[in-house]
Amino acid sequence: MSSESTEVKADGKDPEDCGGCRGGRRFKFFIIPMIMLAVVGKSALFMVLWNVLIPQIFHGPEIKFLQAVGLLILAKLLFGFHGGRHGWRGKFGRHHAMRKRFWARMSDQERGELREHLRKRWKE
Repeated sequence: MSSESTEVKADGKDPEDCGGCRGGRRFKFFIIPMIMLAVVGKSALFMVLWNVLIPQIFHGPEIKFLQAVGLLILAKLLFGFHGGRHGWRGKFGRHHAMRKRFWARMSDQERGELREHLRKRWKE
């Protein structure tokens, strides 16, 4: 090992701490409060919407903040944590692209045979 890995630069900064990069300490101190703020914000919004809509529409109970947090966590456990990264199509967009490639590779005769097979299959 070289002595460079344990040295501190002349400006007093640790060479391992690259500021805003993913491995830096500053990033951790920024992202953790942002996640907490998002959870608090979503829970507060959920609680307000619940308390405005549910008692009037369904004559249900009003909920408190911790109950809203619990319901959001339950919903995430039941319905997943994907959070919309893939848009409304989700993983099915990949399957659509695969079907298009599959269909493009087939000759006209093969397409006709497949159509006929599917028509017979769905008539039964």
